[in-house]
Amino acid sequence: MGIDTIFLMSLVTVGGCLLTLTRVIGWRKVLRHATAIDVIFTILLSFILAGTLTGILIALLAGLVMAGFLSVAKWITERVEASRAALARPTQEADDWCPGGTPYKL
Repeated sequence: MGIDTIFLMSLVTVGGCLLTLTRVIGWRKVLRHATAIDVIFTILLSFILAGTLTGILIALLAGLVMAGFLSVAKWITERVEASRAALARPTQEADDWCPGGTPYKL
């Protein structure tokens, strides 16, 4: 089995796992617990595919791909959130000119 097949199987495994996780627990929780998910995924997949050398190669490469993808996704998400925070305009409180209520509702 060639390295291209092993890499493709790793990508499919990571894609399936991430798709399932994001549908079950959500994207933000996946990124919040990225390290734990990566370690558990790699160890669990290593035990599942421990029968052959190809299985171990797929598991280890899938762990590396998962770590890389989650790291890049976390970095991109942090950058997007930082740019959103920088572009956000603060809301101004209206003066309380209406006694006994708010300026918008009596």
